[in-house]
Amino acid sequence: MLFSWLRSVGRPGLLSLSCSNVATANAAKLQEQALEEKCILVNDQDQYTGSASKRDCHRVDPKGNIRLHRAFSVFLFNSAGDMLLQRRSVEKVHDMVGTHPYTDGWSDDRAPLSPTAVSHSSVGVRLPSGGEYPANPITFPDCYTNACCSHPLYDIEGEREELNALGIRRAAQRRLNYELGIPMAQARPENFHYITRIHYADRGDGTWGEHEIDYILFLQKDVDLKPNDSEVSEVRYIKRAGLDDTITKLDAPLTPWFRLILQHRLQLWWDNLHNLKQYENHKEIERF
Repeated sequence: MLFSWLRSVGRPGLLSLSCSNVATANAAKLQEQALEEKCILVNDQDQYTGSASKRDCHRVDPKGNIRLHRAFSVFLFNSAGDMLLQRRSVEKVHDMVGTHPYTDGWSDDRAPLSPTAVSHSSVGVRLPSGGEYPANPITFPDCYTNACCSHPLYDIEGEREELNALGIRRAAQRRLNYELGIPMAQARPENFHYITRIHYADRGDGTWGEHEIDYILFLQKDVDLKPNDSEVSEVRYIKRAGLDDTITKLDAPLTPWFRLILQHRLQLWWDNLHNLKQYENHKEIERF
């Protein structure tokens, strides 16, 4: 796939990744392998309860429940204070042929969706042409979101470390490198500003959804970008002053977590990039 620079990513602008109409077999294989990575299961107080595959963590069971797991969202700003927005690749779509979402021997230890956490999102998943995706889209493909949203993995011992959210920070470093090609040295664990945690849920299309304790991390730094086209189809830096106008003109939906953070907290935090300490809350979990 080819990178087509429309403007320098060092200032507000757009990096578009042009690609063929047919996803490569290798990309599909990587996405399928990623579904078997193990997430960290938690209760509604963010206490460890076990592990489960990404596939199982994003299935909606017959009662409407989704397994609660740990996640993070990185908001990346350059030195000028502009925020990176990414569009998730359409290759984040999986057919799941031969896999039924409710017949794989789940135990009954899933944390139910809290009524205060459930967001019946109007966010849809649509093709650029306006058509619908095939039966089982997961992980909100082709949606706009913040710089990076992912999970610490149970399989990686260092990402289970809870002190000072070190495991989360390590996972964020790993994923920024994988998704956006940011060199590890440019996004070290100590560079992330851990602000708070939010508990949210979204049942998506009723088959695949989200239910997460989401750690909010801010990173302000000029970084080198080399996006992974199996994960990201577009990145752009946007200015705080143009936020509302930019969002209303996007031609694809927002991910549910980004929409919630945008509605409730993002503008306040963005306006205080140089004084985020006052908004830190590591004791309580905000319920959206």
